Amino acid sequence: MKKFKKAMALSLALAMGLSLVACGKDDSSDDSADKTSEEKTEVTEVTEEDTEEATTKEESATQTDVSKMEMTTGNGKPIHVYAWNNETGDLIKQFLYADYPELEDLVITHDLGVGGTDPEYITKLKNQFSTDEAPSIIAADIDAAKNLMEQDFIVPLADIGFDESYYANAYDYTVEFATNDAGQLMGATWQVTPGVVCYRTDIAEEVLGFSDPDKVSEAISSWDKFFDVAAKVKDAGYYMLSGVDDIKYPMLDSRSEAWVVDGTLKIDASIDKYLEYSKKLKDEGYTKETTMWQGDWTPNMSDDVFCYFGTTWFVPFSLSIDDTDAFGKYNVCEGPVQYHWGGSFLMAAKDSPNPELAAFVIYYMTCDEDHLYEQATTENTMNYPNNKKVAQELIDAGEGSMEKLGGQNPYPLYDELLSSVDLSLSTKYDNQLNGYLDTAVSGYVNGDYSNPDEAKDYIMSQVADNLPDINIE
Repeated sequence: MKKFKKAMALSLALAMGLSLVACGKDDSSDDSADKTSEEKTEVTEVTEEDTEEATTKEESATQTDVSKMEMTTGNGKPIHVYAWNNETGDLIKQFLYADYPELEDLVITHDLGVGGTDPEYITKLKNQFSTDEAPSIIAADIDAAKNLMEQDFIVPLADIGFDESYYANAYDYTVEFATNDAGQLMGATWQVTPGVVCYRTDIAEEVLGFSDPDKVSEAISSWDKFFDVAAKVKDAGYYMLSGVDDIKYPMLDSRSEAWVVDGTLKIDASIDKYLEYSKKLKDEGYTKETTMWQGDWTPNMSDDVFCYFGTTWFVPFSLSIDDTDAFGKYNVCEGPVQYHWGGSFLMAAKDSPNPELAAFVIYYMTCDEDHLYEQATTENTMNYPNNKKVAQELIDAGEGSMEKLGGQNPYPLYDELLSSVDLSLSTKYDNQLNGYLDTAVSGYVNGDYSNPDEAKDYIMSQVADNLPDINIE
């Protein structure tokens, strides 16, 4: 099994005093984002079968027994919880109100009806502070969370009495991401979102001769192999992906350098790879040329597309194959690189009229083990929990199997991949810069830019025009 090989490799690296570096952070080869076959061979040689049961992944090994925070109404004043859409509010209504009906009139949810990464979200939030329904808790999409955490209306969770000891079992990357330079925890999340590849088992059997997740993962374990399979898929009359932007999130997490370092724009070498791979997908006819979330992108899931990059929330909620012939004909596996996609954080707003209640709501949503277990096992939620202890309990109980995956249980794979999620390169500028990158990739793929340098020049011009606090070398 891959997870035991990776754990053994990790142990060897620690014994040698090496620094751990996330997959895809080495630019020493042309295919730097890949999990190379040489690395896999080296790991296999030092892996012993009799160590498998004793081997424990780094993340799962650091579980802590955490006391339960008792429900409180605080001073009895109502608080308001704001989000860009209805996800946070629906979870509160479904779970918090059910467990604590006395809070239904005290915890009031608001859906502002905008995009989670839209600048209008911040504008609307600011406007609410001058009303009688000022925010006490604010939800943030992970792509915009760094920027929100630096707004003057967001305060450290400690300021409302949220004890970080309750968050001790959170996966490391979520804590590191939400901790500011002063060491203050600025947000907490109930979910973790490691990336996987969702693939059609029937197409895999026809094209590759097998559909087992470990074998498919090995077949696409580097970008070179991924494109080899894409050629075979095309020859068989199918498409590897729905659109070229399907590789966006794996490529973003393949960077070895942040977008902005010491105030200066950095265009990482992986951006060149992203441009190259996107153009190849288009030119070789490996996609149906859709755009993510638009047009036929979703209907293609039950048509003639082999795979989609997805994550913990994608599989139950966005893999839309119910009532189609593709239902039950998907599995998930590890892809060419390890990555994350999405997630939501809860933050504390300044001047809450009832900070003690706000702290309890954030605790309940992100730390309460009974709630997180229930959320992970409820059919219409099934969010993989940001809690190592609860995750292990789910895996031990065999929870997580899904009919749409033909009965496959993806939870053990999620747990395996979580130790490799690395958001240390995140900056408050990422959402805006990623948007410029989207336009640059699309322009290059569609011929608006004749070469990658012109596409990168577009990014630099947008930074010069719109982000004057960033230097351009």
